[in-house]
Amino acid sequence: MSDIITECTSSILRVELNRPAQKNAMTSSMYTSLADILNEADKDDAIRVVLWHAAGNVFCAGNDVGDLEFAQAGRISAGRPDRRIRQVRKADCRSRARRGYRWRTHDADAL
Repeated sequence: MSDIITECTSSILRVELNRPAQKNAMTSSMYTSLADILNEADKDDAIRVVLWHAAGNVFCAGNDVGDLEFAQAGRISAGRPDRRIRQVRKADCRSRARRGYRWRTHDADAL
């Protein structure tokens, strides 16, 4: 089962964090996958909305400490996926602003 599930319906891309047993804590591979997903969404003019939500009762508990400890032990190369997410977000904001988009935050009940 994938840690991040995507589904595209008409102009809405749904991105779901899918680790409810771990309270959807983010791993380094999840950061990388999320950056790739957001980059692809930015390139697709048909996608107008990215709905980011999570399985279970908790949206995201933060970083998965076990994954970070494993990465710091030198067994895998974690890099800095959080920087990559910030770079995607900044680039996406500039790109969308040039095309007349505005970022909005909505309560889940409103959707």
